[in-house]
Amino acid sequence: MKKIGLLILAAALATNINAQVYKRASDGHVSAQDDSSQSREKLKAIQPNLTALHYGWQSVDGINLFYREGGPVEAPTLVFLHGSPTSSIMYQSVMEQLAATGLLHVIAMDYPSYGYSDAPNHEEYPYTFDHVAETVAHFLAARNIKRYALYMQDYGAPIGFRLMQAAPDQVSAIIVQNGVIHLDGFPFAQDPNGKLRSYWRNRDLTSDKQFADEAAHTPFPGASNWTLGPDVNPDNELLTTISQQRPGVVDAHLDLWFDSVQTCRAIPSGRHC
Repeated sequence: MKKIGLLILAAALATNINAQVYKRASDGHVSAQDDSSQSREKLKAIQPNLTALHYGWQSVDGINLFYREGGPVEAPTLVFLHGSPTSSIMYQSVMEQLAATGLLHVIAMDYPSYGYSDAPNHEEYPYTFDHVAETVAHFLAARNIKRYALYMQDYGAPIGFRLMQAAPDQVSAIIVQNGVIHLDGFPFAQDPNGKLRSYWRNRDLTSDKQFADEAAHTPFPGASNWTLGPDVNPDNELLTTISQQRPGVVDAHLDLWFDSVQTCRAIPSGRHC
């Protein structure tokens, strides 16, 4: 899992989002142009218990979606959209840092079949980017989040861009890390006769089985098999492994991977997958 150097970007975002001036019950308002340290202390004094992260499950269309949330709810909101096969745990550290400033309201959910969220059967819940984006939109509505900035990584990009397309007035700013919305973003998909493009044209069940077998036998992190180095938290890898080995999750992930070709085809440039 790649390190996310987001703190500086998000701190700048906190002073540039449209909701730069938000009211505080006991102190009138705190302007984004105030000295940052003074603003932080004012906000902490007013709402000392709202800067730590808290966790829960939100019921959305009959599915329980896990979320992490922190910071003052009246502050500008930054929504984190995670990649695959990981979950919102990838943002834990940076969300803690941002929530502690008292300047941003941060929230991240696990998509269906990711992390701690429910894993509905793929025959009952279509795992397409259109459908997952709809579920995320319903999640935000259920949490009463009406305007927000987006941080998108990997699968978060095609989901986030669908949110923007559906309701552009709700999105105040975007940050993208390694997010693919176009064929040019797939280095291994440039060859029209290559394995990836062939898979997208005609889903290869042999490749699906190979992926499923590898996921089922992925070992838990341990001293004998750890190769990611000292800067990666094994907790992230453990949750990813356990979550992906739940019944039906591999089928869901493969359906969504196969649907990723639709993201490329949606771009009106002729560069179809």
